Amino acid sequence: MKTHPQRHVRVNTDLFQFAHDRKPRGFGWWWFRVGQEQFSFPGSFGSARQRAVRVASSRGERWVQVLP
Repeated sequence: MKTHPQRHVRVNTDLFQFAHDRKPRGFGWWWFRVGQEQFSFPGSFGSARQRAVRVASSRGERWVQVLP
């Protein structure tokens, strides 16, 4: 499986913004779609986003979707 550098993984927040009328921020449980799988990470959005990007990078995915 081909991996991608983390800087090449893009994070899409459109679904979250449509559902909540704001950009993702703050603390809580954050849900992400990487490929066909969903993952959740606790903590600040920034730290959860970094973990999701690491998962995507290790699986060879180029996109992460933030779920509402």
